[in-house]
Amino acid sequence: MKYERESLNMRGDIMKRKPLGLILLTILIIISIISAGCSGKAANESAPQEPSTAEYAAEEQKTAGGMPASAPSQTPDRKLIVKLSMDIRADDIEKSMLDAEAMAAASGGYTRESFQNEFSGQLTVMIPAGEADTFVSSLRSLGKIINSNKKTEDVTDSYFDTQIRIKNLEAEIETMRSLLQKPGWKVSEILEIEREIRRLTDELESLKGYITNLDRQITYSEVRIRFEKSQISIDSASQDSLGYKLQLALKRGTDLLINIVISLLSLIAFMLPISPFIAAAYFLLRKPLRRFKRKDKQDPGQ
Repeated sequence: MKYERESLNMRGDIMKRKPLGLILLTILIIISIISAGCSGKAANESAPQEPSTAEYAAEEQKTAGGMPASAPSQTPDRKLIVKLSMDIRADDIEKSMLDAEAMAAASGGYTRESFQNEFSGQLTVMIPAGEADTFVSSLRSLGKIINSNKKTEDVTDSYFDTQIRIKNLEAEIETMRSLLQKPGWKVSEILEIEREIRRLTDELESLKGYITNLDRQITYSEVRIRFEKSQISIDSASQDSLGYKLQLALKRGTDLLINIVISLLSLIAFMLPISPFIAAAYFLLRKPLRRFKRKDKQDPGQ
């Protein structure tokens, strides 16, 4: 009994000491963890680490998906389409059009469309965007400016959105082509992937054509010039022609007819107020005149 009592006492002492030892051990472990974390943080701050392969892969996937890797440092240049039109009254249409084409070529542009007849002409030229205003100002030397108009269209958003779509389509097509290289596909699955590649390729080419067209319109401004012959030049050029003489004779005959009609209308207007008096005088004098005529017939010798 005495031995058992001593054993119980010893166990009690051990149980009393055990919680104290566990607490001390736990405190030591926490201190060690905190010290290791602080030293690791200091090491990370002092020496920059290379990004991991997983981070590179995530960044590439994000960029391929159409999301920018970082915010742009500055606003992109505006994409503007400028179209100008002018109406010019000139003495010599042919010479004015030739001069305008020469001025366009000197500005680095080219002629896209040209039309001319006896009394008018139309010229469409493409001028580098930076030279358009200077070119339009130089056209004032060709004649009198009747009308001038300028239209500017901002296609910046559409331009850059289309470029992003092109990059996404190229990434999709490349992904699907890489899938075809892997074994284990069924024939039906291969045909489906190829159809999808063709569809995406057609859409890609369409978007590239749209961007090419925008680039051309942004780089070169369209200037449409309408030439009109002055009235003095028309009269001087047509005075000696047979058509002009016939036209002049017809005009004179028409004027004569109009004058005759006006004279008749004037006479009618003059006679209308006194017509009742004339009618009354006619009825009053009609019987005496008849009697006088009868008397003359009965006495021819008198």
